[in-house]
Amino acid sequence: VYQYVPLPKGSFTRVIVLQPAGKKEDELHCDIQPLNLDDQFYTYDALSYVWGQPVFSDTLYCAGQCIKITPTLSSALRRFRSRTVSRRLWADAVCINQRDNEEKAVQVQEMARIYLRARSVLIYLGEPFRG
Repeated sequence: VYQYVPLPKGSFTRVIVLQPAGKKEDELHCDIQPLNLDDQFYTYDALSYVWGQPVFSDTLYCAGQCIKITPTLSSALRRFRSRTVSRRLWADAVCINQRDNEEKAVQVQEMARIYLRARSVLIYLGEPFRG
């Protein structure tokens, strides 16, 4: 289980540095870094996605540790992952320590700024329906 490092004081959040992969089905690997919202504009893309059911059955590998994520977030990360370069992303389920209610309260208050300061906002509604 991933152990979050507390955020520095001030206007900080975290970003995922998602590692590239040649195939969509390759495992998800990342690093998590602090991000100062006061001076690091447009250096990441914010991800907005449908959370889906609260079933944490997929895995994001980070610094030799595991973060359990929903299949929807897993699909979104695979969809936006590059084949050749790392990509800096903000996704609430990973960038906010969901086990720390105090941090969650602070980060939720910062979400408008997080989206505003992103280079772009990526929206993921799920895989296309094939019926």
